[in-house]
Amino acid sequence: MLDAVVACEELEICLPRTNDELDEMRMGWSNISSGKGLLFGFIGAIDGWLVPIEMPRNTPNQGDYFSGHYQRMGLNIQAICDSKLRFIYFTVSAPGKTGDARAFSRLEKLSEWIDTLPEGLFVGGDNAYPLSSRLLCPYSGHERFEEFKRTFNYFFSQLRIRIEMAFGRMSTKWRVVRQALNCDLEKNILICEAAARLHNFVIDQDDVRTPNCPDIDYSMLGDPEYQMIRNFSSIDQVDGGPLGFLPNIPDNFPGIENMTRREAILEVIKRINITTNRLKSSLLLIF
Repeated sequence: MLDAVVACEELEICLPRTNDELDEMRMGWSNISSGKGLLFGFIGAIDGWLVPIEMPRNTPNQGDYFSGHYQRMGLNIQAICDSKLRFIYFTVSAPGKTGDARAFSRLEKLSEWIDTLPEGLFVGGDNAYPLSSRLLCPYSGHERFEEFKRTFNYFFSQLRIRIEMAFGRMSTKWRVVRQALNCDLEKNILICEAAARLHNFVIDQDDVRTPNCPDIDYSMLGDPEYQMIRNFSSIDQVDGGPLGFLPNIPDNFPGIENMTRREAILEVIKRINITTNRLKSSLLLIF
């Protein structure tokens, strides 16, 4: 069965490459973002995940599969999901000892795809990934406490967290990947890839059965810092005055010519003067 699922062309996990495919990705993320327009161009969330395994047999470097962070044997998965939690990229990239930064550096074809994205499109990841105009990361360290950068993280994390939701949904549906896989390495890899393909298949079938059902965003439920965002669909009624939707950021936006994409988004936040305190005030009018 594993071989059949992995060999099935209809279940193949592919990166979007055509303009139509990329536009579909972009619109999907824009529709679930509460910062309407601010992160227009976001097309995927990337992250790593450790799939637990038993100590691999017949492998000379068994210690390479032990993750010091998680204190268990495992395989490092690198994946990108779309707004519906479907994987558009999924690979067993390295033994569990390898961190996300190093694992990502080995994925030359993925890096090439990201580097050649059309201007204005980008992927979002955590701080393990190298920051660029096509791979955005949240502000960290002391910067995350600065008011406008907190606002950026607020909207950015709402989208980025969906890759963690995708891993959670897959491991909940296919619980075999929650326990330590005890097959040989080749079969363990097949199990992971088959689970990812079937995960996408189930989501696609849900769309077929309920085409008119709205996509509910569960991304912030249970996260105290962003709990307030759960019913927040647009920026209006801030400080009692409507601001409407945040504007898209055109390439010719005044003053951003020499800025990176993250800096340009931050500049728009500053000019509109959107802070987390103002957002909290507006949400009090909703709840």
